Amino acid sequence: MLSGVYVEVTTANPESPRTVLAPTDLGLHATPWRSYRVECLEATAPANDWTLFLRVPLTNEFQVLRPAAAAGVQFRALEFVAEPFALELTKIPNTGVQPVLYGPVDGTFEVRQSDHVTEPAAWQTFGTFRMTNTFRILFQESLITAQRFFQVIEPSPHRSQSEPRRRQSGDPID
Repeated sequence: MLSGVYVEVTTANPESPRTVLAPTDLGLHATPWRSYRVECLEATAPANDWTLFLRVPLTNEFQVLRPAAAAGVQFRALEFVAEPFALELTKIPNTGVQPVLYGPVDGTFEVRQSDHVTEPAAWQTFGTFRMTNTFRILFQESLITAQRFFQVIEPSPHRSQSEPRRRQSGDPID
């Protein structure tokens, strides 16, 4: 993790643009195609605990993270594998929402959607995904899309179809 320094990052590919890390930015350099949990700690208050800053589905060796790092805050990054699984919705300013599915490698998960969650909810399958790494970046949702709720289930040959493990929009993930 880097912050408060000017860094210019280039890749082995001459076609790739250079990345500049400004003094107010936070950068993560780690193994690509793994997910990370970035935590922060207010250094001026030693009694504080580490708290979640953001989860990062890393697609390159280096990624500039936003929002900008604040003064007096320490950061650490830990490899993150959601067990059993998690669906995170991240707001993209002026554009929409980016859902990211987290789960163990080789897991298979079904993402469902509905316009309400009151029973009986009419869940429609959006897609079934086999995890080839610890995250899967899904479709980008427009801000003008009508209200939708998401549910993730893990079909299992050891469970009946009526009893799959499931998580719904709003369920906490650590």
